[in-house]
Amino acid sequence: MFSTIHSRGKDLSPKRGLFGNVRIRLKTAGFRDSTPPNAHPHRRRVYFCDPEGNDWEFVQYYTQDPAERNDYDLPDLKGSLTE
Repeated sequence: MFSTIHSRGKDLSPKRGLFGNVRIRLKTAGFRDSTPPNAHPHRRRVYFCDPEGNDWEFVQYYTQDPAERNDYDLPDLKGSLTE
């Protein structure tokens, strides 16, 4: 099962912002980080597995353009923005 939460938050810095706080809170609550390496130029994704084995996906977009948000042809940037 996959669930996606979309954010339009103001602080969208790649290294911290929404996901820095989400990751800290979920790890503190005992959820397992299951994020694969990813560094797309128009979105950021993190995944966490809950105690029942469900994998939850959190997506942070860096653009309002639906074509860029849903692009799967562009390769990931060098490195990873998952940390």
